Parts: sequence; structure tokens; C-alpha cells
Amino acid sequence: MHARFASAPSASASASPRLRHALGRVAAAALLLFVGRTAAAQELAGVLRSAVSRNPSVGVLITVSRSADDSLVARTVTGARGTWRLRATTGPLVVRAFRVGHEPVELARVTLADGEVRRVDVALPDLPVTLVALNQRVDNRCTTNPGQRTLVAQLFGAARTALLSSQVPAEVTTVRAVLRRTTVRLDARERPAGRPDTVWLTRASLAPFSSVSIDTLMREGFRVFTPDGGMTYRAPGADVLTDDRFLAHYCLQIAATPSPDSTWVGVSFQPTDRSRGRVRVTGTLWLDRTTQALRRIEFGYVGLEPALNRATPGGVIEYAQTVDGTWFVPDWVLRLPRVVRFTRGSLYGGEIDDAFVDGVLVMRGSVLDISDREGPVFTTGELALASSDSTLTARLLAYRDSVRCAGPATPFTLHLTGQVTAADDAPVARTLVRVSWVIQRLVDFKGLVSYEDREMFTHTDDAGRFLLCGVPREHLVQVRVGPSDAPRARTTLRIRDLQPTAHVELRARPQ
Repeated sequence: MHARFASAPSASASASPRLRHALGRVAAAALLLFVGRTAAAQELAGVLRSAVSRNPSVGVLITVSRSADDSLVARTVTGARGTWRLRATTGPLVVRAFRVGHEPVELARVTLADGEVRRVDVALPDLPVTLVALNQRVDNRCTTNPGQRTLVAQLFGAARTALLSSQVPAEVTTVRAVLRRTTVRLDARERPAGRPDTVWLTRASLAPFSSVSIDTLMREGFRVFTPDGGMTYRAPGADVLTDDRFLAHYCLQIAATPSPDSTWVGVSFQPTDRSRGRVRVTGTLWLDRTTQALRRIEFGYVGLEPALNRATPGGVIEYAQTVDGTWFVPDWVLRLPRVVRFTRGSLYGGEIDDAFVDGVLVMRGSVLDISDREGPVFTTGELALASSDSTLTARLLAYRDSVRCAGPATPFTLHLTGQVTAADDAPVARTLVRVSWVIQRLVDFKGLVSYEDREMFTHTDDAGRFLLCGVPREHLVQVRVGPSDAPRARTTLRIRDLQPTAHVELRARPQ
């Protein structure tokens, strides 16, 4: 096969004391490359709390820039307790906080001496962004309408915050991420050709992989030929989509929504230069219309030859947040044409005179589990169910009758089993376990959406086991153990497959 993706590692500017990011950008090979921390003598640290509720502000992007030219020095993300720490340079610095759906906030201006450690504990004001009116008129040029420019800036600013947050690495050896990558070969009629190839990967994640340098991309494009007679397709990683050098050559505008009642709003990116001989990317950043949270990136290619273009190569990258605010990529899909023969053109150098495509290669990746020293941060329940004691699961399912489950699992719900243990592996008995999620309801045909919080709870038995029935599929579900203001353990769960039961194992912190 001559079609493949390539990726390269990138240096990271900062590190964080707990999980900040496990997975954030996707390459076709779906492999994660990691790099180490930068070394510096000066540090900034602090605790960020809401000025209204005084609760810890989790998942907030913290940046440190030089006062002189506003160039970025380092960035990190606040953890589950609102804490953050990063290395910095000497001299005058500006510390800022970014939250999706909120105005940026300048936290402090500091001047660090050599070897100095400075604390910046701040109460974060609540300054939500209200989107300007959405005009559905879309054209093929960069918009000149001031209202449209303002809306694009607001939405892209929210997406940029999520993308930058997803690139913040985690501390060495504290994170384990388990991924499943499946490759399916389709023939020219989109029918499966052979059995799927599934690979399981375990990574100690520090930072995600990145695309090749932005300078290389702008010079060579997103499809290049390789010396061995193949071709490499490059995906637009989060580092590319947030780089000013990339954006200087692209138009950002409001995308047409799939339907009038869509709860999403999109910002499309399109190349301004479509000259022949170089392949570029085009796509859309999709955000939640109400919360402005980044949900998905869809991308394709511009400048491919007709034979390759008919295979509609491109990809879909999903984004989500864990219970502690970590942005990551839980799922991705990539399509590549299966080129079995092609001849290079000479007129434009980078094009193909003739190509034979006999099908499509589809690569699907999913994050099954992300854990750190305190237990699972995100899980689908699939790994724990596969590795758990089948007798224990059977007993828990039998226990279903005693808690009056309404019936068997449905295509929309499942039964969640679990066990809570302490650091010494002793069961945590008779403690509260709560699961919560948010559902969306369409209020009117103008796209107005209301959000409703849903919750169910139970208690562990003497062996630390619990069972909850009717947990929804396809939702991000937060699982918490103990009181809501200071949970002893928590994780984020999302079930996509149709297994009737999911299983989670939680490690509780001391009270």
C-alpha cells in the first residue's frame, strides 16, 4: 500500500502535576510520540478558584507570556483542585487564564528573578461570552461582515482554548492510556475486503504527537511523495490549527449547519491559495452552540487528483473533557485511498498523471481508558469489564433484582457495575456513588436548546461493590464516590459499544 500518514514529535513548553492531557491530536498511524519536560529554574504556581462559588476552577488553561512582546513562555491546565504549576523564564511576565465560553482573564503581572518560585493564587471572575447573532449566509470568500468576523473570532477563540489545552503534557510516569486502533479495508464499492486488523496500544502519555513543522507543511503541503514510491498524507493537528503561520493562509468563516435545529455551530477553515501542485486541507471546527465547547474537527483535502478525490480522503476527530477538565481525543476516524499504481506528472511536479485506486483504507481509533496514580480519569468500562472477575460481575447482575432495576439493558442504556477500594486494597463499604450527565432538549425550531442535569446514585455494599441501572450510552457520564464537594474518587465514562454491562474500578482517597 502506497498511502500512509506521517507524524513527528514536538517539544513541549511545560508540564503539570497531574493528568493534563493523554491524547489530543490524531495521526493516521494513531501512534503517540512523547517528549520530555523543558528545564528551567524559575517556577510559577497557584490555586485558581471561582470568585462566585469559591470552588476550584478545573480545566482552565493558564498561559505565561513575556510582557515585552507577548510571546508565549509556557502553558498548563488547572487540575481537579484548581492547582497549577509551570516553569518560566526570568523577567517581566503576564499570567492569563482561558476558559471555553468565557472571556480571557489576566491573573497577574510578575517579574521573576533567577531561581525564584512565585505563587499566584487568584479568584477567577465569571465573565461568560455571549455569542453575537448567527447569520446562516455563507459564501466562498473570507467574510467582510463585521458581525460575522466577531462571531468567527468568538467561536475560534473557544476552539483554540480547547486545542491548546489538549496539548499540555502530563507529568512523567503518572498517566497510562489504552487505545484501540482498527484498520478496515474497503473495496471500490465500499464493501469490506478482508477482516479488520485491530491493535491495542498502551502509552505512558506526556504529550500527543504533532504534525511536521508548520514551515514544512506550508512549503510541501499535506500530501507528499516519498523516496520509496509511496505517498504521505498529513493530518492537521491541534498545533497546526492554532499556529498563526497556518491561519495567515486560511479563511475562517461560519459553516453552514447540517439542519436548522442543529445544536452545533461550525467555523470552517479554507485555504486562500489553491494553486496547482500542492495539496492543502479544508475542514470545520464544530462547537456546541450554547457552551461553545469543541466537539469535533472534520477535515478533507484540496488539490488532489480526481481519482484520489473520489475516495473522499480525510478524517473526523472527536474532542471531549474528563471530569477534571482535561481536553482529549476519545475517538477518531481517518480515510485514505488505496492507491495500487500511479505515475508522476512532470508539468507541475507534485501531481499525478494517472492513478488506480482499488478501494479505501479506514482507520478508527478509540481511547478505552486513561488513568493516573489516583485511578481512572476516563474509561469506557470495556477494559475493566474484560479483566474483572466474571463471578463478581455475575453476582452484581444478580444483585440487580434487589435494587429494582427496571429491566435488561436497552440500546440506549446499560448497567454499570463497579468496585471501590482504598489505597491498601481494602473495600470501601457503604459509601455514596453518584453518576450524573447532561441531556439537551430542543426548545424551539430556531435552535434554542435547554440543558437538564440528570443524576442517579447508590451505595457500595460491604465488599465495596455497586450497581447502577439505566446509565445512558453515548453520553459523557461523571462517576463520583463520596460527597459532591470533596469526592474521594471520580472518573469520566462514555459507552459506545452495545455491551449490556460496563465495569469501573475506583481507588478512593483517604477521607
